[in-house]
Amino acid sequence: MSFVFVFSPNRCVNTEATETNLICVVTTLSTITIAGGAAAFSRYEGWTYFDSVYYCFITLTTIGFGDMVALQKDHALDDKPGYIAFVLIFILFGLAIVAASLNLLVMRFITMNTEDERRDEAEALQVQIHLYPAYYLVYMNWDKKCIPSPKVNLLCLLSNSNGDSTNSPLHFYER
Repeated sequence: MSFVFVFSPNRCVNTEATETNLICVVTTLSTITIAGGAAAFSRYEGWTYFDSVYYCFITLTTIGFGDMVALQKDHALDDKPGYIAFVLIFILFGLAIVAASLNLLVMRFITMNTEDERRDEAEALQVQIHLYPAYYLVYMNWDKKCIPSPKVNLLCLLSNSNGDSTNSPLHFYER
């Protein structure tokens, strides 16, 4: 059985990796890394699979209690250079994969908090707009074009190409 991969120029035109996609991929890689390492440590160290998963998780998240240490059995440092190379490469790449996974998860929680704050600010601005109905709300974009809102409760935020709306001038005009 063989597989043929066909690449069409029209298939991958507008593909974007979302933050959720990246989190899923890196979490899957972390799980595979821990499961694969646990299988190897279970075999070479004589630990149970659960103990090996525990060791891999504690090692790759850099908690490192020290209650389980690899390469301490049967003179492994002297007799098994291939196993030593595996352990070093496993820890090196495993640390990178698990750190990337944890970094993406932490960044997602931070951005969720920021999105909540932005939503709260927009709701507060909506309340202010309803308190001052005699004014016409206008935002000016970076091309200096005034864009009036057709309704008082419609809020149109315009920003520059970097997504920075902090310097976007807000003008109130009487109707």
